[in-house]
Formats: sequence, C-alpha cells, structure tokens
Amino acid sequence: GTPFMTAFRLRALIACGDAPAVLDQLRTTWGGMLASGPGTFWEEASFDEDPLAMYGRPFGRSRCHAWASGPAALLPEAVLGLRPLDDGWARFEVCPDLGALEWAAAIVPAPSGDIVVVADAATVTVHVPPGTALVREGHTVPGPSTVEWALHTSAVLGGGAVGLAPPGA
Repeated sequence: GTPFMTAFRLRALIACGDAPAVLDQLRTTWGGMLASGPGTFWEEASFDEDPLAMYGRPFGRSRCHAWASGPAALLPEAVLGLRPLDDGWARFEVCPDLGALEWAAAIVPAPSGDIVVVADAATVTVHVPPGTALVREGHTVPGPSTVEWALHTSAVLGGGAVGLAPPGA
C-alpha cells in the first residue's frame, strides 16, 4: 500500500500502545525507501517491482511525495509520547519511551510557540510555550516554562540513535 495510508494504520497502533511495532514498520517501509534511493519518501513503497511504475504507467510513481511524510508526525508520538490533549496543543502530554535509543528530540510548532522536547537516558526537558500547558502525572504546568524530570533508566535498553535505516542495513 501507500505510505500515506500506512501512516493511518500506524497512528492506530500508537493509540493501542504498540509503539515498538510502529518503529519497526517505520524502519522497514520508510527506511527501505531511504536505503533504495534517492533519499526521499515515495508515493508507493513497493520494493519488488519497477521502482518508477505505478497506475499502469512506466513512470507514474512519485519518488518525492509529500503525502509519504508520516514519520514526521509519528516519531514524536511513538518515541516521546508527545500528544495534544486539546485543539491547537493548548494542553499536551509527554511520556517518553526511548526503547533502544540513547536520546530523542522533537519540536512541534504550536499556534502560540514551539513545544520543544529533549529526552536522553537520564532526563526529559520540555519547553512549554505561553498559551499551552504540559499535563504530567495529574499536574498541569502552564507556559511559559521549562520542565525537567528524571527518566526512568529502565526505559532505555541500549545504545543507538534515531534513524530510519532498516534492520541490518
């Protein structure tokens, strides 16, 4: 199928609490596109047929397709647990699960300013812009503020960096 539709399925898996399966699929599908060239995301992610053919046309497939940008939205939620709780990110939560990653970071452009989250094996730091509020463990922290807390080291299982390369690549 298309990466566009795959992103919807992966969002459902995140909602069901299966972020590891989401990360595996991102590595396989989008990592496979990156590894196969030209370093962009394709309209259709099939690797076993003519890489340019689609819709019965020999050059019908876009190899740089905006609708295949699912990882841009999925990774902050799957890895950092960064989710809006209200429209316009007025309230949001951050619940990182780094898995095997050493660190992760994301910037979400909210209407009132950028929400910035940085997490590593020891610490989570969240910059809460004015007009928004971080909801964490039953507490609400309004912006502007910077919130930092210790990340449970059991959430980090090993080394690595955020990447979309397929396993074994």
